[in-house]
Amino acid sequence: MTGSHDVVALFTNTLIPETLNYIRGELKNDVTVCNRTNLSVDDIMELLEFICSTICFSFDGKIMQQKFGTAMGSPVSAVIANFYMEKRERKALQTAPAECRPKIWKR
Repeated sequence: MTGSHDVVALFTNTLIPETLNYIRGELKNDVTVCNRTNLSVDDIMELLEFICSTICFSFDGKIMQQKFGTAMGSPVSAVIANFYMEKRERKALQTAPAECRPKIWKR
């Protein structure tokens, strides 16, 4: 049996707090992160939280602040969305009944 799932409006539907918690855990478990940056996990998370909470755009002549999801066009949005999907995929695969688990998983 084959199947697929489609994601609609991923950037604007990404759950930011949940995803940032997941990213923090992944960074803390990554023993090689110190080889790639001088920033601490706390510094990286502070920067990500700032970026994700200060999304402003112009609409109908007004400056608005985005309250949910990540910004379309922001370079960090794709990274956040990928972590969000990874978290959801892991949970789905780990909680699926054995007879329903896929033999191959591609994204």
